[in-house]
Amino acid sequence: MVLSYINKEHLPYTHNVLSFLAEVFQIELFGIDNFHLWHPTLCAFAAFNILLLTYLVGRHQKFTLLQVCCVVYTLVTSYRAVFPRDVLYKTCYVEIEHIMFSPIADRSLAAFAELCFSMQQVLWTKKIADQLKAKFEVPGVENVAKNVFYVIFFAQILCFCGVFTSYPLFHALENSLWGVCTGLVMLDASFFYYTLRPKLHLDVKWFLKFVFIIGTAFIMFLVTHDIPNWINLAFETTIVTPPNIGFQNSLTCTFTQEYKDWAHNIYWLLMYNSVAIWSSMYIAFFDLQLGGLTRKLSQTGLGDLSNLSNTLKLNLAHNFDQLHTDFKKVTNDFEKFSELLTSKTPEGTAPAKWGYLKTD
Repeated sequence: MVLSYINKEHLPYTHNVLSFLAEVFQIELFGIDNFHLWHPTLCAFAAFNILLLTYLVGRHQKFTLLQVCCVVYTLVTSYRAVFPRDVLYKTCYVEIEHIMFSPIADRSLAAFAELCFSMQQVLWTKKIADQLKAKFEVPGVENVAKNVFYVIFFAQILCFCGVFTSYPLFHALENSLWGVCTGLVMLDASFFYYTLRPKLHLDVKWFLKFVFIIGTAFIMFLVTHDIPNWINLAFETTIVTPPNIGFQNSLTCTFTQEYKDWAHNIYWLLMYNSVAIWSSMYIAFFDLQLGGLTRKLSQTGLGDLSNLSNTLKLNLAHNFDQLHTDFKKVTNDFEKFSELLTSKTPEGTAPAKWGYLKTD
């Protein structure tokens, strides 16, 4: 879709790069032949993510909004993985006739979870910016990602418009806004890294690098795969459902497990339940700000090892000095004893110090 607007003769390099990326993101891990493995894979992801979340929550002592947002996002996303719903065509992969398993319930929970995820991006970028201002007194440290929450809030409105009208273009616009927000987060990460690099700790640098890499990959996925799919579906849509009828339709769903009905959701849900959740957990539970994980280790276990090493070195040096002193004393005594043995004394007499010996 995107390549059709790029002239290969005028922009050959851009055309070749986008062609390569399009081929990468069009790899069919779950094609029509092995589509039956898609839902079990989502369920396995959901089980693993809930177990991992339980472990992290059990180890964490202090809870803030950052951790609460992660818990909400993980639980809702895992629910959507086990019970997939397509809000555009009002279809369900698992047939359960209940309002909690309807497309409107799926979309409502997803909107709340995605707002929590967007809030996480606001919180970690703001925290780094505030800490840099306070600790290093660096002027001009502002985070543009603070606007992510409001942009995603508008994106959720567009998504509900797509749900009630069954028009795919609204979903294309929603995901485009996700790309814009990703760009804002990358902009903050780039500013923190390149402007304040000498002042940042190693783990923060690596985290910012990963933000940039994952953000770039996500934007390329949107540009080359996801948004073109929604646009193609929009071109194929000839009837727009009135919102009132669309709302009634979203209260129930049609059961289907056909590949063609789920092809446009396969990779989106896979990324939702892997990269997105793991990023949320990493941000929430590993404290990637100025008191990051690497420094926590260095201040606890690694710090104790360093102190132990220094103590051993001091003890070893002290023991070596003591051994050297004792060796000098033994050598001195041995020399004196040798002198006494080799000294010439008159026959029948003894040295003065040996006066206690008999002379008869």
